[in-house]
Amino acid sequence: RKNDLLFRGMMEFPIIVLSRAAQIRAGIWKRNGPGMSDMVLNYSEPPFCRNLQDADIFLVQLALVCMATLTEGEDETGNVCLSSLNSAGTARLVNLLIHRFGVFDFLGFKMAPQSNLDRYIGEIRSGMYPAEIKPMDKNSENVSVYSSPAMPWTYTPARDSAHEMFLLGELLHLLITLITELPPPPCDDESQHAVEARRRLMREVIHRLVSGPKTHSEMTEVSHILSNRDTDALCELGKKINPDDASGAALEEALNEVGTRKCKSGAPDEWELKESAWSEYDPSFQHISTRAHQHASENRPKQKAGGTCLPYAPKPLPSHKLFSRLRRDLTADATLVACIYRVLHVHCHRPSVVLKSYPGRRMYEADASETVLARAVHFLTLGVYAWDEDVSNSAHWKSQGGCGVGSVFVNFDRRPTACDWVDKVLLRNPYEIMQQEEYRDDVGSEQNILWLLRQIAMETQTREQDMSGFLGGLDQSLVRGAMFICDFAAKVNPEAAIVAKHCKVNSAKGNADDLAKRKNAAKEKALAAMKAQMAKFAANLGGDDEDDQMSDAEGNKASSTRDDSRMLATPVRQRTDSTGLVEAMDLSPHGDFLLTPSFHPSTPFTPRTPQTPFSPGFDEANESTARLFVEIPRCIICGADDKIDCNNNAGSSTMFQQKEKRTLAFCGFAQASRVIQGGSGDPSDLRDEEKKTWRHVGVHTALCGHAIHKSCCETYMKTSQRDRLADRSEGGKRQFRCPLCQRLSNCLVPFVDVAADWLESPSSSSKVERPSITANDGMVIDGLSCDDCYKPSSLHDFLSSSKWWATKNDGYLWDGQCNLIPATDSQEKKVSSSASVDRHDTSSKKNFQGKKELIKAWNSVLRTPRRLQRRPRPSGFVLTPPGSTELKDSNNSDILRKLMDQIVDVGQRADLKRLGEEELTKDYGEFRHYLTERTIYNKRHRAAGKDILDWPLCLTSTSMSDSRRQELSKEKMVSKLLYSIQAFTYSCCAESSDCRRLLHSKSVDTTSIFSKFGVGKALIGNDLLLLPRAETSAEGGFQPFDGRLGKARYLGLALMAAASPVAKEIIQLCIPFPLCSDSSTSDSVFDFDADDESKTAKRAPIAYPLLCSNILTHTTGALIALTGNARAEEGNFSTDEVVDDCRKFISLGLVARIVQVLLTDLMSWNGEQIDIVLRSMHQDMIDDTKQAECSWRQSCLDLLRFIFGRESEEEFLETENSDANLIESQISKGIDAAKQTAVSFLLDVAVIVQILVPNIFSDAAMHPDSCGPSDLEKMERLMELICLESIDDMIQSNLVQQVIKSWYIKATEKSSSQLQPPPDINYDTWPVVRDQRSNSNDEIPPHCSPLLGYPSNSSPIDPCRITCLPKSYTDLYAQLSTLRPDNDQIALCLICGSVLDAGGKGECTKHASKCGGGSGMFFLVQECVGLIMHGTKAAYVPSIFVDSHGETPQYRGRPLNLDPQRWSLLQDMWCSHSVREKVISERSTTRQVIIQNYY
Repeated sequence: RKNDLLFRGMMEFPIIVLSRAAQIRAGIWKRNGPGMSDMVLNYSEPPFCRNLQDADIFLVQLALVCMATLTEGEDETGNVCLSSLNSAGTARLVNLLIHRFGVFDFLGFKMAPQSNLDRYIGEIRSGMYPAEIKPMDKNSENVSVYSSPAMPWTYTPARDSAHEMFLLGELLHLLITLITELPPPPCDDESQHAVEARRRLMREVIHRLVSGPKTHSEMTEVSHILSNRDTDALCELGKKINPDDASGAALEEALNEVGTRKCKSGAPDEWELKESAWSEYDPSFQHISTRAHQHASENRPKQKAGGTCLPYAPKPLPSHKLFSRLRRDLTADATLVACIYRVLHVHCHRPSVVLKSYPGRRMYEADASETVLARAVHFLTLGVYAWDEDVSNSAHWKSQGGCGVGSVFVNFDRRPTACDWVDKVLLRNPYEIMQQEEYRDDVGSEQNILWLLRQIAMETQTREQDMSGFLGGLDQSLVRGAMFICDFAAKVNPEAAIVAKHCKVNSAKGNADDLAKRKNAAKEKALAAMKAQMAKFAANLGGDDEDDQMSDAEGNKASSTRDDSRMLATPVRQRTDSTGLVEAMDLSPHGDFLLTPSFHPSTPFTPRTPQTPFSPGFDEANESTARLFVEIPRCIICGADDKIDCNNNAGSSTMFQQKEKRTLAFCGFAQASRVIQGGSGDPSDLRDEEKKTWRHVGVHTALCGHAIHKSCCETYMKTSQRDRLADRSEGGKRQFRCPLCQRLSNCLVPFVDVAADWLESPSSSSKVERPSITANDGMVIDGLSCDDCYKPSSLHDFLSSSKWWATKNDGYLWDGQCNLIPATDSQEKKVSSSASVDRHDTSSKKNFQGKKELIKAWNSVLRTPRRLQRRPRPSGFVLTPPGSTELKDSNNSDILRKLMDQIVDVGQRADLKRLGEEELTKDYGEFRHYLTERTIYNKRHRAAGKDILDWPLCLTSTSMSDSRRQELSKEKMVSKLLYSIQAFTYSCCAESSDCRRLLHSKSVDTTSIFSKFGVGKALIGNDLLLLPRAETSAEGGFQPFDGRLGKARYLGLALMAAASPVAKEIIQLCIPFPLCSDSSTSDSVFDFDADDESKTAKRAPIAYPLLCSNILTHTTGALIALTGNARAEEGNFSTDEVVDDCRKFISLGLVARIVQVLLTDLMSWNGEQIDIVLRSMHQDMIDDTKQAECSWRQSCLDLLRFIFGRESEEEFLETENSDANLIESQISKGIDAAKQTAVSFLLDVAVIVQILVPNIFSDAAMHPDSCGPSDLEKMERLMELICLESIDDMIQSNLVQQVIKSWYIKATEKSSSQLQPPPDINYDTWPVVRDQRSNSNDEIPPHCSPLLGYPSNSSPIDPCRITCLPKSYTDLYAQLSTLRPDNDQIALCLICGSVLDAGGKGECTKHASKCGGGSGMFFLVQECVGLIMHGTKAAYVPSIFVDSHGETPQYRGRPLNLDPQRWSLLQDMWCSHSVREKVISERSTTRQVIIQNYY
């Protein structure tokens, strides 16, 4: 009796702890705080579960076994009561668990003492239950009188049926664990123990991998679960496999056996479970969390249709012979059988009387739980395993378990078999199981367990079709598990075979249908939540904004007879709500949607541009053919284009107001960049000769290609500013996310409707016939109508007759700043510098002298559709609505001006942070003349004690007329336009450079790269990028805008439209032609119409002299002005004329670039000395080289002779030159460098001209093998592709020589009228397009890798810098520790190699603004983690140093080496300008963010 009480006490306390943990997991004790949940996690999950939960479970098992075997053999003494008491251990345990978990009433059980009180008292007296009655005083007859017994009672902490159902599942899970996780059998020797330990290790590994792929470090946690004996045995086994890593060798072997190693780019290697190992998965394994089991249920492979039905759970591992009886004891317990039946009955029964009063009705009214149902099937599967074992028929068969008090076999006098278990459990009458009248099968309404399992196995109907059960959408492994039990019953029991003969699972169709049902149910639930979110977002977006109300009204009026899916250029999902059909546009991968009204098909929809209502004789057929876009892009917010309501009731002013509000634009992002320059590090560390070259940042502009209305964007920005997480990501007030793709944006690029003839090919490179259209008036209106036999002219003919040389061929005079003044007949093109010219009286020549005129021209260009039906108009034509005389112009240029302001502001702020205000004021750079003038003149005013004034008022001390102010404001706008063209050039070069870098890498998929960048093919060693042929019929006209380079055409069209009104002025600024001698002296003098002292005010030039600037940018500006003028005056220029002019400007740019390189090292010498050397080199030139090389050298010498040559031949014989050898060496060096520079120039300009003129090149113009490896051969092939003359033919023209001479004079003259001297002629000019492969592998040690940047060719001044990155983390740590011995935290700049202090002083933030223009990439050495930042915000990225498993383990001692894949990802991020996006992405998803300016 004492031993019995001991073991009952051992059982009590662990069960209390296990039940309380289950209650906490059920969420019953939430008011006690999250600390209890944390304790439960530590209690039940690794690594503490081995010493906590597992120990409690073992204590329960031990107490149960001890109670069952306590008095084994005492039957011979006749102590029957004690033997019966001990054989009731399982019944006690089950009764205790049901009460402790609080599910007694929920299961519908009834208390036995209330039905038979006498039996209850007798069992108390026998010691089966605790003594709940006490004897009273003896009576007179000396007989003990007992008081009334205390009746048992039940209690549950659950307050609703959901908690009770969860506790029931926890109870079944504990019972399954008691059956499965039994102590293993003892081992005979160490080798056998090692085998058993390895088996247990394999089991842990499998259950770690079932929830998804895991890294090696995550898998090493299984060692915390195994016992110390198992760990020691596995170490001894590992010594035989890998002596260097004995502790991990056994794990490696287990992973290789059951898993597959998956190598992921930029992430640690992960192990994925093999399909063959899924058979060992236990759905109730206690060492993984519930969420992991849920993931495992989704990842579990589907069983093949028609195959053998696999069990729901695997067979348990062998157990100790003393504990094995527990499996039969628990699976044959009558109370547990009743519990299992109750679960199956609730989920699967089909009663004839639905309203039948079952006991514990709350369980029937509760929501069905597939988890609880799966636990029941799992329990029966364990019963199959327990009773299918062959037990010897010995005299002590009862010691094998299953026949104790409370068992279904309690009255058996023979050994039960598997057939008996099926009969007593699966086929037993429900009334015999439940012992309640409600379960009598009088009318055949109640079914046994086998029949209910058959319903699961035959599951075919959904829950909606079968309202009485849970069937429909069950996990297929559960269905097959039920089928496995039915098959077993049919095999061992003939009666069960009759019941189960109709149990057949549907084949592949049924499996697919079940999966579809589950997906549809989940989808409908998600869509319901999304619909509410969409309505809320649309309501917030609409708000009180009048623009949105107007858009909605127009959207309701507009309609279409076409398919609604083609109405939007963005992805659309149609949904129906109570108000009718709406279009839900997917805005982000996070599931945010917008609801927009659909276009009702009541009125035919006609695609119109904004000017269509005012176009007389509008014809839809002609209009759709003339324009490139079949349909104008639609706003991703409201789903409409920029058409206006043209009903008869709407006034003209209302139409223009609608048009102004609905101006269409594309989302873009402009950011400072130093990618092409290679970072260059801190400018203060550079040498003096490098500071001007690496001084300023570039501006990279990228578009996502999604259109949005101006008014919709403003309303969206107001809505997005309320986001509480906005301060974690976006850093500026004007920054926002594209509503569709969620890419960061800070500007809008105006949409320009272009004609279809923009895609026509020149006749010299394409034989495709251009379609002609006949207008209503009978005239041919082919947009580019001209003779197909157009013959290209030479460069000499171009210069002699082209109107772009306005001062020579078109009767204009240049004022030295920004205006071409038409020469009057009386002046005959000669004007004095002080003459008074009425610049507004220009007779037939139109000239924009002020800001108002330029804005008016921009409004016209952006608003006028430039239909082919209209007759040619002046470029300054402003469309006026009918019936309106004084209507204010619609401000269509507002988006364009804000775009230029944003680009200029981004570059200026980045330069200010990089250089500092004092250093920046010394040289603001090109296209910032207004800043230079403001700084210099205000400095003079400050010295004179005058007030500081803003530009342009600072230029004069007297009042300035409004006309002069407008003229100066126009200069500023043109300057910003040129700066925007510079940003466009930088963006195109950056994208093409990134594309070439990827193509040059090894084992790369060229198809994906071509698709990403919009490239058709790559030739000449993947350096020449040819864009695919643009087709007007492909994708509704949007095919030319595919890829990153294709999207740059949107920005190119906007700049072309902006440059068209001032095309001649821009060309004169970018490619300056010689001026008349009379006007050349006044180039830098400006007349303010004031006193004499201010008439000679000095000015700074808008653009630098050509040879002192970046010639590629100047060439691009000329090309944009040329093509923009052709687009603005469609029908006046043929494609051949435009293409031929482009080629001539490219030729001039090429010659200028060659001259610039040749002059770089010669500017320190006297011109006479150079001329002497040139004559000597010309006379002494030998012809032993190739003819092409000789011709190239001769052409370069001729270019220098045009500049330095002297007319007197006698002087050459008498002059001595002591430095001739050095000059000759520098000239030869320049000639060799000019070849490579010319190739680089042609490669970049070829990409840019393809963006501006899509089909300028033919697809078959060049073959991959048609070019040699030398730079000279590449240059010749590129010139042949672009159809350029040879250098020798170009320079034979006296006009070309005159132009070259004028360029040199402008670059070297020192005039007193200049406000600032021009910069020096330099080989490297901004932006430096340095070859990213300049750091050859020969210069880098084999154990190192090149950095992401390539700052300079000379050695840095700063000693705390490395030139290459060691591949070993240990070597890097040692090297950096030597450079920074006093710093505890060290950061390495991966761009330039600078070593910084990462101790929270903000050094990395400051360095990023100087090195990368605000973007930075660092490696934190001590923390072994990457750091990326943009501006003041930073985020962590995975380390680039990993171990052999692709991880960065902390404190594990594994050697770390540079991971090429992660390094490549960082390089892609840097070169693609994606640092900002990555920082925002990481900061928006992490729970903790880095403090601003910390690193």
